[in-house]
Amino acid sequence: GDRGLDGEFDLRMTRGSGSPFGSIEADFQLPELTGLGQPLGEQPLTGRIDARWQYLTLLEALTTRLVRTAGRLDLQMNAGGSLSQPILLGETHLTGGRADIPALGLQLRDIEFIATGDGRGGIAFTGSVSSGPGRLAISGESPVVPTADAPLRIRLRGDRFQAANTAEVQLQVSPEIEVGATADQLTVSGEVAIPMAKVELRERPQFAAPLSEDVIFEAEDSVQQRPGRRARVTGRVRLVLGNEVSFKGLGFTTDLEGSLLAIEEPGRPTAGSGELTIVSGKYKAYGQDLTIDRGRVIFAGGPIDNPGLDARAYRVAKDTIVAGLLIKGTLKSPEVTLYSEPPMTEAEALAYLVIGRPLNETSGEQGGTLQRQPTRWACGAATCWRAGSPPRLAWTKPGSRAAAACRKRHSSPANTCHRGYT
Repeated sequence: GDRGLDGEFDLRMTRGSGSPFGSIEADFQLPELTGLGQPLGEQPLTGRIDARWQYLTLLEALTTRLVRTAGRLDLQMNAGGSLSQPILLGETHLTGGRADIPALGLQLRDIEFIATGDGRGGIAFTGSVSSGPGRLAISGESPVVPTADAPLRIRLRGDRFQAANTAEVQLQVSPEIEVGATADQLTVSGEVAIPMAKVELRERPQFAAPLSEDVIFEAEDSVQQRPGRRARVTGRVRLVLGNEVSFKGLGFTTDLEGSLLAIEEPGRPTAGSGELTIVSGKYKAYGQDLTIDRGRVIFAGGPIDNPGLDARAYRVAKDTIVAGLLIKGTLKSPEVTLYSEPPMTEAEALAYLVIGRPLNETSGEQGGTLQRQPTRWACGAATCWRAGSPPRLAWTKPGSRAAAACRKRHSSPANTCHRGYT
């Protein structure tokens, strides 16, 4: 009509006991919208919203990840400007917030958040949350509608914030992150220190389970990627490991240190630059603990999922002979070779590595297999690694479908798979 368009909204909720749960009151006016076909974006807007929630248990109905939520939310905002460029004046307060995330073993406490509309088109916000021994703070500002010239800006600062606390993963982070965002662009930069991380795999993941008689792995290029639009993300975030970072699982028990710069650019795979080092470690194989005296994962600016490898693991036999594995190449194409001190034939080195004694002290069947197929044993380790699990030297029976698939994939006779002793 001639007076434009206006509307009102009033919602009041109560609990089963009849006590107030929450309420929302709102009204708006578009005084110059008097007919169809008028441009909406430039329409002047006035309005207000007043909301109060004494309980935040509604969040548990929206997501199954949060339980035992609590807190109070108060919102009082007046709106002006236009539909395309609204202006907000008022505040939103979240106080006494708390929530548990069982999947991560987290108990989030002392959640506080304040957002303020300045009446000039901008919104400023601050907040904080405690988890474990640490706390995470957030601050930032944004127009109601972010643009390339005036994006949403978020700053994250934390110290030993508990990011995971399960039987398998305990993780504390100390981030210093800057985020900028518009409708079609996200930029992330900064550093995440990891003062403490303990990863202990209780079960072997499915990808690393021992190979069955007839398991066949698909070639990587045969797996089609799901179609989808990749977001325009630009990022440079450095991960820095502290002195309380350890990993236990898949036969490994290690301490780790180092740093890694993750680089994200639109249209390119995520790249990595840096180096992670095994400070001290053991690898359980063949019923023995192999000592890792050198272990590096090298990120040289290429794809982050295919770093270079430089590692050596060995065992010392009762007669002081040293036998082990040298691992080079990349994660997707590792090169595993045998070595020994003093130098000896591959078959002899393999005997010391696998059973801890020379060939002349092995059984006839064991010794014959080790003498005939030393190179193929090493190939087996590399092939298993490429499939996603660490070297185990436990392969398919000759003549099985899995052995045939291995021969088809690796044309060199030296890359044929055979069963060995674990």
